[in-house]
Amino acid sequence: MADSIKSIYSPEYIERLGRTLSAFSTAVSVTDFQNAVYGNDWEQLEFKQRAARIAESMQRVLPGDYPAALAVLDEAAPSFGGLEGIVFPEFVARFGLDHQERSLQALETYTRYSSSEFAVRPFLKQDLSGTLKRMTAWTKSPDEHVRRLASEGSRPRLPWGEGVPALKKNPDLTLPILEELAQDPSIYVQKSVANHLNDISKTHPDLFIETVTRWKEKGGRTGWIVKHASRSLLKKGDSRILALFGFYPGSTNVSKLTFAPSRLPIGDSAEFSFVVSAELETKVRVEFAVDYVKSSGRRTRKVFHVTETDMAPMTSRRFTKQLSFRQLTTRIHFPGQHTLAILINGEEKSAVDFELIDTPKEPLP
Repeated sequence: MADSIKSIYSPEYIERLGRTLSAFSTAVSVTDFQNAVYGNDWEQLEFKQRAARIAESMQRVLPGDYPAALAVLDEAAPSFGGLEGIVFPEFVARFGLDHQERSLQALETYTRYSSSEFAVRPFLKQDLSGTLKRMTAWTKSPDEHVRRLASEGSRPRLPWGEGVPALKKNPDLTLPILEELAQDPSIYVQKSVANHLNDISKTHPDLFIETVTRWKEKGGRTGWIVKHASRSLLKKGDSRILALFGFYPGSTNVSKLTFAPSRLPIGDSAEFSFVVSAELETKVRVEFAVDYVKSSGRRTRKVFHVTETDMAPMTSRRFTKQLSFRQLTTRIHFPGQHTLAILINGEEKSAVDFELIDTPKEPLP
């Protein structure tokens, strides 16, 4: 992770955390806590490694009795929000597996100030049914952070989160949680539910389509969740999900596709344009795809969304876009023949080749 993220755990933060802990427990020595945190490797540790080190250091200075240690953390946690507060659920994940009931109660509390989505994963692995039962109860919480934890913590493919093989294999186990949150008023919760469903779409598309088809009829807030959750299958051009949103093949054409310059150095930009024509009244989803050359020489396709619109019969619309080939940390460009394709409602309608040529290496930002 970036230095700016791991630097959240600065010397000032470590001292403040130590003093806060000591304010609620005479057993805590601020000096001993600081000595436990810092080691010869502290500067090399990344964000999650630092959070783990801090949790381990808290365990060394807090009362040895786990419930007594949590009593101290319960008092201290409200003073540390966002990423600063991740260390509290991290403590629970590392030292609380033998106290599941009390630990899940603590995670419910700490997520109000930070997030317990990563810390709940070991409990799902240890006792899947019991933890899911508690998480289903969280969907009734008046606190949006707790309701979000129910969805986010049980995602089959949680980014940065510990894998839970049972959820990847049987994502239907979490559907009772999602059903309870399908019409949640919080956009914070809605985004989590949509991302959870999107996870399911990547490995169990049939289950996903059955679920969102049923949900789409509910309308309202659920409609936004369904559309956002469908983004991966929409980009893949899945005909079933396209049809769910009224995008059907045929009755459109793409003409006058241009791409200039057709040969350009890495780091430059190109402009392309095309015309979409509709024979009948049509709802259209316009996308373009680029087949990028990778370091191995193979090509991989990336799809970009342009717009969704309704077109009247016998009408046309021109689109003009810029495409940058600047080197980024998230996308490295390589020389060779690339292809740009125009997609309408998931169908490739027109394509053009262009060539990237090598240039002196541009430094990454």
